[in-house]
Amino acid sequence: MATMFRNQCFESNAQGKVFFDADAELRKHSWHPQMTASQAEEALTNQPPYTYITRPRETERGFIISFVNPMGCIEHHYFTLIDSKYGIWRNSSPEHVGSLQKVICDMMECEILDCKPL
Repeated sequence: MATMFRNQCFESNAQGKVFFDADAELRKHSWHPQMTASQAEEALTNQPPYTYITRPRETERGFIISFVNPMGCIEHHYFTLIDSKYGIWRNSSPEHVGSLQKVICDMMECEILDCKPL
């Protein structure tokens, strides 16, 4: 399966400012561009709560976070990049908008220190 996302890194502008690099941000959050849902579930089995993997959606544009919830069950939630210039992400909830770290914590309903990228 090909990665459904292309690098959003932009060249520096005249003032030398470099814009947001979505690929680099995803890599910070256990990015697995070739992983399927079943492979994610296998990798997350027996991991502690709030361990997660990010991967592309298999059927539509966007991304999935697969994670272990507090009960030890694996959940899959989708999210999208809505502003590739400033790195703003969101999922289906209006409260879950912001940096990727914030959106991940919101979806897992945990604090930043609880998040464990696999």
